[in-house]
Amino acid sequence: MFTEQLRQYAAKQYKKSLHQLGKKGKEIQTYIESLQGEEELLMKFLYGTMPFADASDYEPELFYAYVKHSLYLKEKSPYTKHLSEEMFLNYVLYYRVNNEDIVNCRPWLYKKVKERIKGCSQEDAMKELNYWCAENVTYAASDERTLNPMTAYKSITARCGEESTFLVSVLRSVGIPARQVYTPRWAHCDDNHAWVEAWDGKKWRFLGACEPEEVLDKGWFTNASSRAMLIHTRVFSDYVGEESVKKNEITGRDGAVIFYNDTAVYAKTTGLIVRVEKEDGTKAVNCLVQFELMNMAEFYPISTKHTNEEGEVSIELGKGTIQIFCSLDGQIGSALINTEDTKEVIIRLKNERAFVEEESKKEWQFFDLIAPSDYPMHPSQLTTEQKERGRVKKQKADQIRNEKKANFYQKEKAKKYEGKEAITTILKNAYGNFDEIYDFLEKDSNPYRLLLLQTLEVKDYRDIRSEVLEEHLQQSLLVKETAFAYLEKMGEEQELLFVQYVMNPRVRHEMIRSYRKEISEWFTKEEKQRFLKEPSEIWDYVSQYVVTTEERNYETVVTSPVGALMTGQGSELSKKTLFVAICRTLGIPARINPIHGNIEYWKDSGFIKANSESKKKEEKLIDVIFHYEGETVPAYFVNWTIGKLEKKKEESVFETLDYTKNSFDVHKIKLQLPKGYYRLYTTMRIPSGNQMIAVKYFTITGEETEKTSSFLIRQPRTEDMLEDLKLDSFSLKNGANEDVLWEQIAKNKVTLLGFLEVGMEPTEHVLNELKEKVEEIKEKDFTIVFVLKDKRDMENQTLKSLLKELPQIQIYYDDFKELPEMIARRMYTDPEKLPLLVLTTESYQGRYACSGYNVGTVELLCNIKNIL
Repeated sequence: MFTEQLRQYAAKQYKKSLHQLGKKGKEIQTYIESLQGEEELLMKFLYGTMPFADASDYEPELFYAYVKHSLYLKEKSPYTKHLSEEMFLNYVLYYRVNNEDIVNCRPWLYKKVKERIKGCSQEDAMKELNYWCAENVTYAASDERTLNPMTAYKSITARCGEESTFLVSVLRSVGIPARQVYTPRWAHCDDNHAWVEAWDGKKWRFLGACEPEEVLDKGWFTNASSRAMLIHTRVFSDYVGEESVKKNEITGRDGAVIFYNDTAVYAKTTGLIVRVEKEDGTKAVNCLVQFELMNMAEFYPISTKHTNEEGEVSIELGKGTIQIFCSLDGQIGSALINTEDTKEVIIRLKNERAFVEEESKKEWQFFDLIAPSDYPMHPSQLTTEQKERGRVKKQKADQIRNEKKANFYQKEKAKKYEGKEAITTILKNAYGNFDEIYDFLEKDSNPYRLLLLQTLEVKDYRDIRSEVLEEHLQQSLLVKETAFAYLEKMGEEQELLFVQYVMNPRVRHEMIRSYRKEISEWFTKEEKQRFLKEPSEIWDYVSQYVVTTEERNYETVVTSPVGALMTGQGSELSKKTLFVAICRTLGIPARINPIHGNIEYWKDSGFIKANSESKKKEEKLIDVIFHYEGETVPAYFVNWTIGKLEKKKEESVFETLDYTKNSFDVHKIKLQLPKGYYRLYTTMRIPSGNQMIAVKYFTITGEETEKTSSFLIRQPRTEDMLEDLKLDSFSLKNGANEDVLWEQIAKNKVTLLGFLEVGMEPTEHVLNELKEKVEEIKEKDFTIVFVLKDKRDMENQTLKSLLKELPQIQIYYDDFKELPEMIARRMYTDPEKLPLLVLTTESYQGRYACSGYNVGTVELLCNIKNIL
């Protein structure tokens, strides 16, 4: 069934891996030697290609379950029988989709859905399975840790990366090749997105995960994706079979992961060649080249490559503004270009100190960034019958999901905690993991149980196990006396710091596992005493013992502390996590600093950086004060960010600091920074998706007592706020419950369309602002159409008062289930906020839209009306 080429590839990769996995390698070898034939081959293929974090943290039995199920599908599934070897390996067998925790989910999912798709064509099966997914999971924002498919199923909510992981897992469980599609960052708005592609037997088709449609190649993101600068898919092996699947350009690698360019499927693209020269004019060979997109106020690397022997790299991108940052041997350089009109660029590197000093002399620099234009790459109009069929199915999916959710919170068990809001809130947030949290709380009345739970992220309640919590609780209490000795100067804060930085099982965004007992047993009594005396020696140990094998690394998958000790393998973040885990196991308060990511342990009255240098001299921090003349505090990762030039994998790059949990004064932004080179960005994104940015470079020498500087955010003109987007035809209900087309309502006039959430504060503010502008609105011959959910909304006093003064306002109705979101997404404004206000022209083009409420919204609408 499988080729000799695969056998040779798997054997070679597997043999190489075993020698790098320490004690765990011997366990893996013993297990695989008990297998034979195709099972042995596929196990060797997986262990020969998987990220070492997976080999470290999961037992062979788990991967064998994936092998066994995929071979069953190879024989039985009509969707799998005729697949090429390469397609089967990468998109059916492979256990990992992205960076989720791995569980044995495929056989369970298969049993859940197999009858539902019995007799279905491959295309119909894809659509039907997406409806099943929608019955079990829907979108909700959450933190960056990715839930596994089983947890998503019992949680009923997931972010897009988790929804797409869920759908891919379901599709693969029945033998349909599937993969996650991802845009690392949008060009036109501050976000990213993931969806799914599935193989229909001839080509890849796309679906919005858990967002079913009656046809394939359709989703709310269809228009948005046409504005992307980069879209990619990923695989976890570089195996090329005899019947090789056609591949697109490689946009980069992350150790064991290869990213393939998928942008041209969704957007208009263009080729770009970058030539990099050293300071002396020679070719910069193997130079780091990052293609960076301004999103969330930082230039985020959407693709990372290295130059070839000619000092060149090439890439296919969408048509918009991109920054190219290059780094090699202490020299750096950058260029900001628009790919619409630039096809080749030459970048000359400079010594990094000279680069920053030269840029610093320019004070503030201003640039306008252009997002790609909207283009209908996949126009798709549903028939009336399809719309109605889809509406009924989605309504049913919502009902099934809501009934499931209603059973998560076990009221009888939770009765004993009535009045204890902290506990009941945690139990409610546990969703289908209620019993695990409940069992942990029921062990005894120790108050540390609740304190431990309160250190966790909300998402942790959904998948953490009772025995894991118990291990962290009991083992941390054994070192409480040691921890309090470290914290003796902190008085009443001792308890809080002990819980947060010793008892807390979470270090960053890793999957929480037990580790304290095994770490304690790993080290000798003498080693532990040495570590307690000088905690920085823990980092010396970790740095020497744990190595990073770059070609088998996956930066976003963190090896557990025990896994790193068992194999001696782990990424830089895995090493930092291990350091903190060892510290906390011994009773030393420790953390990864949330701003700059340094590892720190407690000494005297605060945290200090943990490295060999910390033994000699503590890092000096300089007060840096930026004076701002704006009226509101600039939001970090919205209006501004600051980056520090750091070494990363031997090359210098600007790493964004994280001040999201810090509070600042309106007119004075105060930071504490160590010596180094810095880059400050501010940005204003306008409705078209374009951005007005300002950049300022500066240096901290470490000798200053204080450094002050200006801080500014550029402001757009009224004409900068305009868009020009074609709205699809839609209808609203009139007072007689009759459907009326928008074209009949607007009647070739400039019209303000408003979807109101009557009685809610944002809508009340908008209505009051309209009342203040009554005379101006009358003078402008402004056509206004309000859309309400219910006729009872007409009883709202604020609305009644406005209608009395502006009786020309037209009232229509809608159930708000699909239309406001559809229009908001088309206009690239937040689909989750109301009121939604849209200005349309005589030709029914959307020219401006906003959602929610900002002070001055109506004044801005009037100003825009003046120039239309």
